Amino acid sequence: MSASQEIIKTALLGTDKYTPVMDPSLHELSLKLQVDDKEKYFLRLANAVFLYEEAGQECHRIEKQFPVAWTETKTTISASNKGLLLSFLRSNDELMLHYLTFLCNQHQQVVDAELIPDLLKLASEQKRNSLLYTQACGATGQWLCTLNPDWQHLSVRIEEEAWEQGNFQTRFEYLNKLRASKSKDIIPFMQVMFDEENAANRLLLLELLQTNLSSSDQHFLQSLQKDKSQKIKERAINLLIQIPGSDINTQCIHALNNLLSIKEERYLLISKKKKILINKEATLSDDLFKSGIEKVCSIKGVHDHAFWAIQLLALLPPLQTAAALQCSESELLDLLLNETEFKQLMPFIHQCAIRFKQTEWASKLIRNSSAPDIQLLDCIPQAEQAEYYLYYIEQHHLALFEYIIDESYTEIKHSLAVKIIDRLEKDPYVNSNNLYPRLALRLPPSMTDVLRKKSEEDKDEYQYRYFKNQLLEMLRILEIKQTIKF
Repeated sequence: MSASQEIIKTALLGTDKYTPVMDPSLHELSLKLQVDDKEKYFLRLANAVFLYEEAGQECHRIEKQFPVAWTETKTTISASNKGLLLSFLRSNDELMLHYLTFLCNQHQQVVDAELIPDLLKLASEQKRNSLLYTQACGATGQWLCTLNPDWQHLSVRIEEEAWEQGNFQTRFEYLNKLRASKSKDIIPFMQVMFDEENAANRLLLLELLQTNLSSSDQHFLQSLQKDKSQKIKERAINLLIQIPGSDINTQCIHALNNLLSIKEERYLLISKKKKILINKEATLSDDLFKSGIEKVCSIKGVHDHAFWAIQLLALLPPLQTAAALQCSESELLDLLLNETEFKQLMPFIHQCAIRFKQTEWASKLIRNSSAPDIQLLDCIPQAEQAEYYLYYIEQHHLALFEYIIDESYTEIKHSLAVKIIDRLEKDPYVNSNNLYPRLALRLPPSMTDVLRKKSEEDKDEYQYRYFKNQLLEMLRILEIKQTIKF
């Protein structure tokens, strides 16, 4: 007889004449409910039995030993920062949430335990920020990741023995770190992934070899000429061209020697001046054209031979090119900048400086170009980059602002910040995602008065009203930023 039938039978006969016999699964519960008063005991037991049956479950004792939480060694964020973090989570303010979490990691602190599930959920949804959020969850977050299948991928540390557990993103990040640190040869790992991944992912993996490219990569790159994707083949050849001594590199140097030469000419009767000459009778082999060198130039006034030469120059290390033409790297750049046809092919020269991290070239190109590539700043030591910002601020201000607004949240100098705000006032409608709020997080506290003063100007133009709204939002963010203390 079921527990509920026992209860009904007891109710019909009365507790003086019958005592309900409980199933073993309810025996322990019935003992805990027992009191001297039979009626009170019966009512308690009846209530418990019907509640369990209404829930569709029987009462069972389950023996389960839960794993002990890992010990947290880092300090938990302050109550005020916890309150701010909670408000950013509730309002879905991703910008401020990202900023505060970044500071938390910078100061080696972790979030309060009750916020960890929310952050881990975000980490799972936003691959780009997954490391940022999981790091802020500390040891407790890592422990929870081992218990929840939906979060397990966040706790995976890609090592050789755990390689099979990683998804493409975690494997890619692992190889990227290995390549940058030169701690281990990544080619064996890449060979495994190339057998599994699609063309788009294989191309991403191939880009990793651009960092610290060397002759040890040559065999693998040559093997990619059998790849099904034409883009993979072309990119592999581009990388091979950059490796001194490779077959294709030797062909390129030979071709460049046929295309270009340096001649010293008399200048103003008393001095001599070097000039770069283009041999318009030279030809290129079919192999070079198959490698991705374009045959025909569409730029007016630029001969195809100059176009071939500049494409080769963009792929070859400047040191090697200069040696082949018997000049210095500095002289080579000056000769290129003084040649009319090459002036119209400036982006290729920029690419060469960027690809090979040529600091001297980058400095000169920024100072002497009407449209310097923003990536040239990557070739300049970080401590000196601010000196070059003014070369971009008028004609290329949006590219500059996006470059400055990286995820290190480094504050910019007050003088530059004023120039940026002045430039935005001239053209406030920017086609950039959340530029004003993101910029606000890089402004120094001294900009508070500047923003407030500009927002209180007596203007009624539609453009100014829009700009004023942006300034007020920046003020709000700047004020919140100043309340965050570590």
